[in-house]
Amino acid sequence: MPVALTGLLFAAGCEPKPPGPPPTAPCAAPGQAISAIQGTGERSAHNGTATSVRGVVTQLETGRGFWLQEAGRKPPGPASRALFIADAELATVVQPGNEMLLHGRVAELGDSPDTLTALVDLSAHELCGTAAELPLTPVKLPMAAEQREAVEGMRAEFSQQLTVSDVYYLYNGGLTLSSGGVLRVPTEIAEPGDAAGRIAAQNDARAIRTELGHESQGRRDRAVPVGSTLPGATGLFGHQRGGGAVLRRHVAGHRGGVAAMAEGIERHREIAVARQRRGERA
Repeated sequence: MPVALTGLLFAAGCEPKPPGPPPTAPCAAPGQAISAIQGTGERSAHNGTATSVRGVVTQLETGRGFWLQEAGRKPPGPASRALFIADAELATVVQPGNEMLLHGRVAELGDSPDTLTALVDLSAHELCGTAAELPLTPVKLPMAAEQREAVEGMRAEFSQQLTVSDVYYLYNGGLTLSSGGVLRVPTEIAEPGDAAGRIAAQNDARAIRTELGHESQGRRDRAVPVGSTLPGATGLFGHQRGGGAVLRRHVAGHRGGVAAMAEGIERHREIAVARQRRGERA
């Protein structure tokens, strides 16, 4: 009996346990669509709520965070597909092209009516990939204010001839590019009042301010004259402090700056001159 009882207890202790649930694969959750968080209003309807988002890192902002955009190359939709991630510490370890799944809280940054929708107070993050293709959205000037809002924070590509209209901020790495030639001062071509106001509004729609990167500030080694043209531009359609939008050409790990812009202008000029000599249309 003692031997039999011992064997019975031993056998009972070795019974296999039922299998548990399979382990969850990394980045298995799809996350909420960034465009749904952004919405079409001035502020996100999800402001203050916890959520998860998934996308590709497109640009870093030292000391502040980074931009995340839904993957793919698609035309603009009714709402932006990019979101600012306000985590300066995480921005020191991620790189453009990293695909991330992030968990945090939606917030509106800034005190002015023109706030910046962002993800703050991150509670977790997962690295889903390290070499994703950078998202890109085709856009074209002129653009109305609501069209600009719909691509805020997204990598945008202008595949059209753009003209340098203003170099006032070139010392600080900034230019104003425009469609349809150089912008004219409204009162140069219209009487002050409603007519000049309409031209000013048209100028706003035709222009985009560019930032060429911190390495461009204070450089005077390359000329970028007003009236110069470029066959297009690519950069992050960012949020400009004080309102408005700005195209940021410089992305970490990519070539940019005044020198690159000047070289592009010079190449475009040489091509145009060669075509004129051959009797072709530019």
